[in-house]
Amino acid sequence: AIANRYWGSANNGGINSFLTVSYDLDAAEVLEALVSVGALEAAKQFKSVLQELRVPLPASTQDDRWDLLKRHWTHSLDAHDLLSEEADRDLSRALKLHVKAHEDIYLALKPKE
Repeated sequence: AIANRYWGSANNGGINSFLTVSYDLDAAEVLEALVSVGALEAAKQFKSVLQELRVPLPASTQDDRWDLLKRHWTHSLDAHDLLSEEADRDLSRALKLHVKAHEDIYLALKPKE
């Protein structure tokens, strides 16, 4: 779920936007989720953004996350704000494979009528 949330937000508003609106997630948890589903290229790109930020991004309040990103997001990070095509394909592939491998779990999430 975290990897899918990252994929959707990073493609629709960028990584900065994802980090801003996902203040309830620790960035390390997001990185772990990307690795866990096998999206290694997406994880590599996300990790490089986190390393350039040079500060941890723990789960926090919306205001605290906003302030932290405002202070530490640099102009050089703007060039890495969107998923690369390779990272996007990697994450898409990994999510499809994860669903296929764990179809029983996903089917159990289907709302009952």
